[in-house]
Amino acid sequence: FERDEVLKAIERSLECPVCLGTLTPPLAVCCNDHCVCSSCGKALEECPTCRTKMANNVKYPVVLDNILYEIPRKCEFSEHCKVFMPGPELKEHMKICLYRLISCEILSCSWKGEFITLYEHVKTNHQDLLIENGNVTFTDFSVDEPYYSVKLIS
Repeated sequence: FERDEVLKAIERSLECPVCLGTLTPPLAVCCNDHCVCSSCGKALEECPTCRTKMANNVKYPVVLDNILYEIPRKCEFSEHCKVFMPGPELKEHMKICLYRLISCEILSCSWKGEFITLYEHVKTNHQDLLIENGNVTFTDFSVDEPYYSVKLIS
């Protein structure tokens, strides 16, 4: 076997049959020891692989969790993001990924898109609300007044 073939075989065997991503611990396990991510298993009554009942409180080797936490995986937004890193680091990356999906927070706007396109969206659709490279000073601010929010985009 070539190294790449071995890695692909491992990746296939660690694939969640529900989300098709790499299994994310803790795992949900069926009575026949098939695994799914716990988030995928929450809604399941039966195993997607063998259709047996999902087991409760099944113990499995801690080493499996350790391997799954450390195995590098693609960013969820991998259509554009090429980041590939271990689970804990990837979880932090996805909170700030330029390609994460967000919604426009302007009340009358229903736009949704990638974070990296937010500035262009605001510039195009909300020009009157955009302050570029300027200083903003709030005076007479009161918690009893209607709430306004300021978001900084760098």
